[in-house]
Amino acid sequence: MFYLPYSHIYAIICSTIGSVHTYIPFMAIEKEAYREAPTPVSRPLLGRSVLVINGSAVDEGDVRVQRTTARAMRDLGAEIRVLSRAGDAADKYKADDFPVTTINAPRVHHNKARQAIELGIFLAKGYPMARSADAIHTHDRTLGVQAAFTLARVNNKGIFKHVNNAYMFGDPSQNGRYKLADSLDRNHYLWISRYVEAEARKAGVKGPGSILLNSLTSQPSSMSKEDAREALGIPVGQRAAVVVGRLNQHKGQDVFLHALADKRVRELGVHGYIVGNAEGADGEQYEKKLHELVPALGIADTTHFLGRRDGNMAFRAATVAVVPTRGRGEPFGLVGIEASANGAPVISTKNGAALEIFTHNKTGLLVEPDNPQALADALVDLFRHPRKGCSLAAAASHDHKWKFSYGRFVQDLAGIVTSDAGRKVFSSGK
Repeated sequence: MFYLPYSHIYAIICSTIGSVHTYIPFMAIEKEAYREAPTPVSRPLLGRSVLVINGSAVDEGDVRVQRTTARAMRDLGAEIRVLSRAGDAADKYKADDFPVTTINAPRVHHNKARQAIELGIFLAKGYPMARSADAIHTHDRTLGVQAAFTLARVNNKGIFKHVNNAYMFGDPSQNGRYKLADSLDRNHYLWISRYVEAEARKAGVKGPGSILLNSLTSQPSSMSKEDAREALGIPVGQRAAVVVGRLNQHKGQDVFLHALADKRVRELGVHGYIVGNAEGADGEQYEKKLHELVPALGIADTTHFLGRRDGNMAFRAATVAVVPTRGRGEPFGLVGIEASANGAPVISTKNGAALEIFTHNKTGLLVEPDNPQALADALVDLFRHPRKGCSLAAAASHDHKWKFSYGRFVQDLAGIVTSDAGRKVFSSGK
């Protein structure tokens, strides 16, 4: 039977009706593209146990990646136990039916005595759990990773170290952690992108590792675009550019505001929506700066701060999604693939792992970081040529549907744990 690929069908739709619609509902494409994979037939970790150590209270991107990895290991047959700081992240693990032991000590900054006490609590609770495990899995966050390395050394256990953050390799205070990891006999790094691995190697990290590209950590929104817009207060038919992420200097929301102030963007009637909240004193100071910048730029009538909302719903409602990260960019950038999964064409800065996720003018638009003029040019391009945005979104969904699926993630992880390097991590045994 003759059939056309989804990407070709959507290209035809775009060419037919894209010129008269400011947005296209993409409901059909991602339901097929990102659906859940069945439990693998092969279960190479059957009979193995893994202790997952999480040092973060907040359910941020790197914690969601760790939880996805724990879920994949469970699907591969492993018994999973979790040691986590109490909070939203621990609650999410419990909701996924993982047995969780929590640490109630508050997170402490710049107080070495309090940090030593907190580390002691992690070690005391984690020691018997580590002794009965075959391997440990951890990520970059706070004292949890230090506890994981220490427990691995003391108990002679192998460790999978998920590396979600490229920025720490320029921070001398982090060097000790990676020297300790490199010294472990059974350490194996899990790099979330080629970019992260390259940054680590440049910083002198020498231990063995494998690239394990992230998958979507949540399902695309099941809402229609109209319903998502109604929930967020975005009028149907309005030209809406959406940024999702913590309010943080690195995330570049101020660059987005300057782009919204461009005369051409204003004439097109584009409204900007910022989804996310501030964390910590630096974040709160940056949020204040953003709110002061809006009237100064004369965009109070077209700028909206929505606070912390569901990112998938926000991207479903978007005409265009913007990822304006400055500097070296995102180590991976979950928001980019989440936007694509929800049918939004993406404008991203040309840095970090975005270069591995998007191809300029094919699956997204890539612009120079920290450049409001370049971002404004891209916004004008997509809002003046809606068929182009429709084609970019369809091509991204077609390209990403397996590349960032949970099924691909499980398959790649299975290849890692059954490789010689993966089997070495588990070789300590009980």
